[in-house]
Amino acid sequence: MFKIPFKDQKEMEMFMKSSTKSLYILADRFSKFKYSIHPFLVSNSLRLKLKQWSLSARSVNQFLTKWLQNEHNSPLEHLSIDIDQSVYIPHVLEGLGAVPFLEEREFHYSKQLDIPPKTIHGGYDIREMNGKEVTIRYGFYRIDFYVWP
Repeated sequence: MFKIPFKDQKEMEMFMKSSTKSLYILADRFSKFKYSIHPFLVSNSLRLKLKQWSLSARSVNQFLTKWLQNEHNSPLEHLSIDIDQSVYIPHVLEGLGAVPFLEEREFHYSKQLDIPPKTIHGGYDIREMNGKEVTIRYGFYRIDFYVWP
């Protein structure tokens, strides 16, 4: 999806609840309607890529906190978000109990997608309320979240 065709967040949430294995959403930063990341909590996708989203560290942290509490029982296993250079990663990780790791691991989706396994080098691990492990990796302009099946 290269343009968001929704007139408001309610429409967007309804679409996010539809069954799609993978979504790639390119947001228009200069849109008059400012989208928030929170409608993605109800996503039924296994993989979600958000490109050109102007998000603060606080917004990403709030999203992660709610996601880790698993209030919406989201099947999301990989979330990739473009971030601004100004996002300070320690603020994103604040209060999440993130523990650094250095090992190399291979990530596989729990269901068949046309995406090869991803080798992950280092990052931060966080334990979800339901015991699942989440890994956060970041680089220039991007944060990736992986939920280990």
